[in-house]
Amino acid sequence: MLPAGSQVHLVNEVPLDVRETLLEEGGLDINSLENVQLVHFFANTANRRHLEQLPLHVYTGGMILGNQSLEQEPMNSDSHSLATLLTIRELQLKGEDVKSNFRRSSTGRHKLLSFVTLLGNQQGQAVKIPMVCEILDSRTQQNVEMIEVLSIAGDFVRSNEMVSQVLAMVSEDRGVRRILGELLGPEGCKLSVKPSIHYARFGERLTFWQLAKRVEAFDEILCGYVLEGGKGEPVMNPEDKHMFRVWDGCDVVVLTGKSLE
Repeated sequence: MLPAGSQVHLVNEVPLDVRETLLEEGGLDINSLENVQLVHFFANTANRRHLEQLPLHVYTGGMILGNQSLEQEPMNSDSHSLATLLTIRELQLKGEDVKSNFRRSSTGRHKLLSFVTLLGNQQGQAVKIPMVCEILDSRTQQNVEMIEVLSIAGDFVRSNEMVSQVLAMVSEDRGVRRILGELLGPEGCKLSVKPSIHYARFGERLTFWQLAKRVEAFDEILCGYVLEGGKGEPVMNPEDKHMFRVWDGCDVVVLTGKSLE
């Protein structure tokens, strides 16, 4: 899934000599990593001076997870995560040479509007870098939805809500547990997005059913597709399966991996 030479930077306040032990206890076999290298940084992620030491300009994406030491205080954990997100975004904008424009609006509403405008500027490469932020408290989610600068800064996942939804699904139908285990667990099947050129020749017209047979030859299951250029939402289980189309430039969503059975 990752090209050779990829790096994952871990930034937190856990002592460096403890991290690998914790990762191994959590089930990660560091020696099994082939295409990715773990790079450790010891820092407070809400501290601007610490974040300035990170190579933010080379990142292609990021995840901000809740502080485990604050998990009993979800609002404090969320505040820490939001401070980290906004500080990273401002530092990325600084790297885009727009910090001077941001500072021209010195205080109050003008400064906020300037920041929102810069975050919404899709011309800046830094703004295009996806950032996913974990939040724990429902009140934080409500604030994010109401405050424009937060909703633009990144994507938010309320992990507690996700766990509750999984438990609700399993309580209604115990058979769902195995499906969720396959899709969400570290082993078993997984959804992957692959270029259609793996299964269809350039300019070839195929129906969804015909393409599904091609995918099946690779021991995979075709679930949907993403239009050319990644425009719009993925189309899952489309209704027009009998319609012929040229799949050039499209990506397909396939179920891959070995079943747990």
